[in-house]
Amino acid sequence: MSSDEGSNTIEVPERVFAFGEEPVGIRVTPYHKPCAIRRIFNALEADEVEFIRRTQFGKFVDIAELPSFSGRFGRHIISRQLKVTNRHQAWFLFAGNPVRFSLREYSLVTGLNCNKYLPHSKKRTARNINEKPYWGELFGSLKDVTVKEVIQTRIKYACLALLASVILPTTHSPRISHDHTEKIKDLGEFLAFPWVRVGFEMLMSSIKERNVISLSQNTIALKGFVLSLQLVMIEAVPALTEVVRDGSSSGSKGDFGVDEEIDDEERRGKKTISPAHARDTDTEAKAQVVPIIRSDNVSIGNESELDWSDEEEDTKVGNLMKLIKIQHPFTNDLFKGGVTKVDVIRMREEANVEAVVRKTKKQKTTPHVSPETVDFDYIAAVFRAAVKEDINRLQREIMSLRESLTVFQSTLMATVLDTCETIKFEIASLKKQCIPPTLPIGGGSTGAPVEPQAQSAKTTTTTNAERERSVVDAEVTIMSALHFAAEVTNQNASPEKVNEIADTDPKSMAPSDNVDQVSGHVFDAPNDETEDSGLICENPTFSLGLSQEDRHHDVMMPSDAVLGTGDIDTEADHIVNEFDMEVSQIVDRNCLLSAKVVDVLMHHTRSVYKSQASASQAVFLDTKFVAQLSRYSFAFPASMCETVFPKTSTTLAEHYYFPFNLDKTHWVGICADTASWSIIVLDCNITLRSDALMTREVKKIAAMFPYLIRQAGKVGSSKDTKSMTVERPRSVPQNTAQYDSALTVVLLIQAHAVAGVEVCKCITPDVLDGEAERMVVKMYEDNFGPL
Repeated sequence: MSSDEGSNTIEVPERVFAFGEEPVGIRVTPYHKPCAIRRIFNALEADEVEFIRRTQFGKFVDIAELPSFSGRFGRHIISRQLKVTNRHQAWFLFAGNPVRFSLREYSLVTGLNCNKYLPHSKKRTARNINEKPYWGELFGSLKDVTVKEVIQTRIKYACLALLASVILPTTHSPRISHDHTEKIKDLGEFLAFPWVRVGFEMLMSSIKERNVISLSQNTIALKGFVLSLQLVMIEAVPALTEVVRDGSSSGSKGDFGVDEEIDDEERRGKKTISPAHARDTDTEAKAQVVPIIRSDNVSIGNESELDWSDEEEDTKVGNLMKLIKIQHPFTNDLFKGGVTKVDVIRMREEANVEAVVRKTKKQKTTPHVSPETVDFDYIAAVFRAAVKEDINRLQREIMSLRESLTVFQSTLMATVLDTCETIKFEIASLKKQCIPPTLPIGGGSTGAPVEPQAQSAKTTTTTNAERERSVVDAEVTIMSALHFAAEVTNQNASPEKVNEIADTDPKSMAPSDNVDQVSGHVFDAPNDETEDSGLICENPTFSLGLSQEDRHHDVMMPSDAVLGTGDIDTEADHIVNEFDMEVSQIVDRNCLLSAKVVDVLMHHTRSVYKSQASASQAVFLDTKFVAQLSRYSFAFPASMCETVFPKTSTTLAEHYYFPFNLDKTHWVGICADTASWSIIVLDCNITLRSDALMTREVKKIAAMFPYLIRQAGKVGSSKDTKSMTVERPRSVPQNTAQYDSALTVVLLIQAHAVAGVEVCKCITPDVLDGEAERMVVKMYEDNFGPL
């Protein structure tokens, strides 16, 4: 029987998370600061540092110069645990190989004393009542002492600071422990204490107490010396140190987390391993991995001292140790089981329901006073006596208010009636002064004014003169507007005709010859050859040099239409008006462009790109894509897959573009790059969101898009379900105008689809107006014909 067949029959520990279903998260946040060790030793003299180097804390002098803890790498490792029953061991998978983390490994990387606890050393023995606490000798009357205050002193203070801020930290602002202070009274006894067990128990408890729900959170805070995990992994996988980043790089800031005390100079002085290189090394599964790190040139004393009194036997771990002993080749396929992302979501929902039920039960079981023990009649009598005077006073005030309101209502009613009578009288006076307007009849003759028979001759003469002047002024204004509209709409007319219209005096065009006005309505006019037959709209508008009349003519309006005559196509008029509104939004940009208008621009971009480039290089999606992607949890309908990845295309496009509206206030462009397996965010205003916040906004897209590709059957390689990385190019020109973001994003998408990020540098704020006009003219010609 071969070794492979034998390994398949041996039970080994299962995964906590199924292979390929590990939560991505952001980082593991340690409570020890990346520069804490260096700060402590910088406060000491050289001889004092050398003294500590000779103690069990001596290895921390060398650890201060090693790469600092990478929170992203820690998040990657903590998600790849194996299920073991022994609470004093943790097993992690890397590149398909198991790596053990136990007291032995913790002791090897820290150099701390791993001896067993002395009798009663775990608990502080009762002191003599007359013995003075040693805390007062060190810190006097201070009740709280910060680590920052302690490291300014000497060896004892340095040892206490190492314990509080590096080996046993429990908060981001660690404090010196009173128990540790009492132990350091005898420095020799303090240095001989097995601190490795205290630190290891704290770290393992912080890891083991977390279930799959808490392990799926974006950020995980761990107590104790978390850097020891990374030190063990570096010993087990030497390839991790092949790529080391400077602490001042943008990516490494996410590794440290939020630490305001770390200045830029300290960041530049620290190195950290590359999380991206670690992930690639794990995925490729080609690196050499040592499951049990060696103790070369490191003395940890008697290894029989490394066991625990409450240690449990785990058969599966024993089987795994046998495979390691015979140097069995491990692969990811050997380790089965684990929960999926769907299981985590279900478990989280069940936990929320249980929490609500517990809260409800707690409210129901709240103890209350039995009615038998309370005399309600006595309480009511006391209450009535206490508020009797107040109630009488309120009743008197209410009666007074009622009387005042009655008087006010009477006065108000009288005032209203007087006002109504005055208004009626004024209306009657105005009716007597009003005379109906003259009604010009088509032939040009002027009819007699219609007036009451009782009107005097003097009033009739004055009113007619005023009316004639107002009618002439109105006619001149109307004919001037018609003359201007005819000038614009007859751009394709002959030069002789244009000159004839231009030389015409508006005042010479008598309104009674071509229009009849009755109550403000326009009637049919005789068919004059000099009139523009395309003018069919009362109020012409001019957007980018295009009149509304031109648009009506392009949508098949009657050729013999004149002012106010002919049947208007209501549906065509609606389409043209809607297009005019969209054009106005694009050109004016006095509000944030709606999703409908952005979809029109993306449709136009898709049409132009297909006519000029290979359709397989880029795919342009509309604004609904993000909502559809978020609606489904890694299981998408066939219609959505067919829309994004048509069956007619046998290969993946290189780029998938779609707009994304953030909080309905800012548009960004998203490019799913299948070549580099990344999400590229085209953002014209990076001041609104930091890189971390932007990554949080699009991380769901980066995680779900690969599953959409796989479900559509467009699997390209083994990385098909790996979450895409998120990038936001800094070279994109910035524009802080909120209402310009939609148009800018569409132009950035066009530029990126043609020639990448370099061409995006041309989309500056000063070119938007010209590009907007060019775009709407092109859209008009594509839909209604050449101008």
